[in-house]
Amino acid sequence: MDITSWALRKRNYALETSKAQIKLSAASSHPLLGGSAKAIVSDMSDPLNFLRKEKKRVVVEEYAPLPKDDPVEYWNSLSSITSKKFASTEAFKIYSDADDDPKPVPQTFSRLELLEKDNKKKGNEISYLSHKEFLAHINLLTKEMEQAWNQNDRVKTLKLAIQSTKMLRDVQTQTYYPAVFMSITEMLDHFGYLVYTRLIAIAFEGKKDVVNFDSNEVNEQSKETALNWLLKISCIRELQPRLYVEMSLIKNYKFLWDDEHSKVLVRISQQIRGIGSPVMACYAGMYLAKQVISLGIGDKSFLIILLEDLCQCLIGILPEHYELCTPALSWIFYCTALSSSKDELFKLIERLQGVIEYRGDILRIIIEEYPTEYILPNVNYFLDLISGLKNASDRMEISGALAKAYLNSSIDENSMKIINRLWIEISENGKWNIKVYLKASMNFLQLFFKKFGIQQIDILLKDILSHLREDKMKKDWTSHVSEIMNVLISNARDLSMLISLEQFLPLLDEVTPQKKTELCNKIIDTFAREEVKVAISNPLMIHALFTITRVVHDSLDGAESNPDLIARVSNLICKFVRNLHFGNNLEQHLTVLTEARSSFIQFDEVTETLVNSVLDISMKAHKLVSGKHNFKTHAFLKACVSYAHITIPSIDDNMKQFKLFILASQVALVNNLIGEAESLIKTAIARIPDLAEDDELPQVEDCLHTLIGQLVLLPDNPGSSSGFFLPAHGLINALTSLNKRFERLKLRLFISILWYLSSQTQLKLPLKIFRVDSNDKLMSGNANFKEEQLTMMSTVIEELLNFVTECGQMKTIDDAGFEVLLKFYMVLQKVYVCLDESQVSILLKRIYDICLGLRGEAKVKMLRVV
Repeated sequence: MDITSWALRKRNYALETSKAQIKLSAASSHPLLGGSAKAIVSDMSDPLNFLRKEKKRVVVEEYAPLPKDDPVEYWNSLSSITSKKFASTEAFKIYSDADDDPKPVPQTFSRLELLEKDNKKKGNEISYLSHKEFLAHINLLTKEMEQAWNQNDRVKTLKLAIQSTKMLRDVQTQTYYPAVFMSITEMLDHFGYLVYTRLIAIAFEGKKDVVNFDSNEVNEQSKETALNWLLKISCIRELQPRLYVEMSLIKNYKFLWDDEHSKVLVRISQQIRGIGSPVMACYAGMYLAKQVISLGIGDKSFLIILLEDLCQCLIGILPEHYELCTPALSWIFYCTALSSSKDELFKLIERLQGVIEYRGDILRIIIEEYPTEYILPNVNYFLDLISGLKNASDRMEISGALAKAYLNSSIDENSMKIINRLWIEISENGKWNIKVYLKASMNFLQLFFKKFGIQQIDILLKDILSHLREDKMKKDWTSHVSEIMNVLISNARDLSMLISLEQFLPLLDEVTPQKKTELCNKIIDTFAREEVKVAISNPLMIHALFTITRVVHDSLDGAESNPDLIARVSNLICKFVRNLHFGNNLEQHLTVLTEARSSFIQFDEVTETLVNSVLDISMKAHKLVSGKHNFKTHAFLKACVSYAHITIPSIDDNMKQFKLFILASQVALVNNLIGEAESLIKTAIARIPDLAEDDELPQVEDCLHTLIGQLVLLPDNPGSSSGFFLPAHGLINALTSLNKRFERLKLRLFISILWYLSSQTQLKLPLKIFRVDSNDKLMSGNANFKEEQLTMMSTVIEELLNFVTECGQMKTIDDAGFEVLLKFYMVLQKVYVCLDESQVSILLKRIYDICLGLRGEAKVKMLRVV
């Protein structure tokens, strides 16, 4: 069939568009206007503005004051912080004491030989456990204990409780003792709960929810059972296990008497003196104070005795051992402070005056644990105590504690003078102990975040940096600097506030690379879910964000790292890139995007955002000059398009590549970069086989139709020696090579190509780009151009005719195939002149008959109308 002889229809696109438009009538009122604005505002706030309101970020602040209103919450928080601080991933030693129970010895067996055998065995049995393994072991013992209890094996239950307490004695590395203590006491608490609930059930005939009762209200059986447990405990030979098990069952005394608890508590507090290690003694006192709180006893005079004993023991111990005791001391002082008066506070300080001279940190603990309403009205008294201390480290720690007391108080002029005096005390003495200085500075940092502004925070950070750089010994203060950074991250209102601190990055550089990565990861975790609400143009902010994101980016391996972490990091980097703003300084914007491309090369989401951003600034340049480009803007746009062309192939996803190439070609075409637009289109077409191989071609069909529509406006070179319609040729070749499973998609695209080719010889195209001359102007009257157009149309129609021939032999057809027939019918009617007895008319009649035979009269009525 000689298709090239078919007469093309001359079309008036403007007239066709006007005929297709629906006639509109003027509306008397806006159909979407529901009522007066005043009525809307009175009923509710503007929902759009409501959505834009800043949501308060909830952050777990590790360095915020502990919740003192509820002892249970305070204990849980203190336990969590202590376990985290003193636990370690490294293994620590615990001597095994599994064979400690006495066994009957035959008379024929030498007792000395048995002792030697046991000692030798014990000396060799050492368990090396990480904290995680130790927790698993304790959980296993707890389950075993509960199982024994449920089987009424009370002896085994008690043995397991005793065995757990011996682990406290056998910890060979005291550094881990606080974390081990917290785990063991949980098991002991569970043991005490089992015994107590059993006694309640005996005393009150199965009830378990009885709380308040007197000893005269319980029956004799429960009293005997409670006494029996206490007698069993008294038979434990070793002091420390006996004390801990008795303290876990301290509630049993409620079944025996009502007013004798104080004597028992005084006795136990005095027995704690027998524990040789000051660290172990402090934690035994800590557990005793915890049990007292559960009893609700108002008289805490025995705690004062306990504190005096413990503080006397702490005078001569090593600083590292004293640090292990601070959580225990904090809890005991907290329990002492509950329901105490101001006078009792000053009496306690007087009793501990001699100890405070040597261990001034005890005064710091008192200030932190007692109510601020006792401290601040008498702040001058504490200032006098500070000035009387000889140790500079103690003075700094106490000054930091006093500053922390102002967190929840109003700041007046007198308070400002005191805060300044306290800070001078810390700053002047910081050179003597940099670690204590940093620890005290954290309290001021929290105060400044709550009461002052960014300027004051920066001044404080500058002083910290100055002390760090003056520390010639370069002692290991990395952990303290990390804690300061954590305070900054936890207290910053948002990411913008954090990176606006001038001293933030210099302080970040003072930590080790590993810590730096951890801190940057924390910033990502804290702020990645937030929207960055401000345009970022400040060089310091940009540098800070680059530093943070680059550190985390470089620490990740796209193939091995946690996908959730990669997503969070990518999300924050993308937000950062999207919020870059340099006003009309587009060249600076492009420079930053170029630097970002070299910094963030691992993640497709970031690369895609960078390409979109560079295309955005290209269109911004177009808008600034209203499309009238000069030499400078033209060169800038070429640089932007080249950036996109070079960057897009680094994306692994072929579909994203294809879509971005099309988008970049549109930007190039709008800005009259014809060569660049054609090159980008050709590159996009070259991705079609890869998309087909990945079975992604159907998902980009709309983009392919868009690309064909874009070709309508893309001009050819009138003086070209290599022919015309080069992108279209490439597209047809790519589609022709597709296999059968994409047959329907290929035919739909051929129909779009037919529409495109038919437009290229019209006198006027349906639309126009400002300052871009398309083929309706450049190729008008070019015989070679028209000849090549007709040849290509013949190729496309031949493909479609083959499909029509196949349909003529079918009895049924799928919806997609029937749609192709209808669209082919319509394009033939619109593109070619249909004369009687012409080949076009005969073909149209044939297609109509095939459709009629396949789907019936109802489905082909629209063809008659057309």
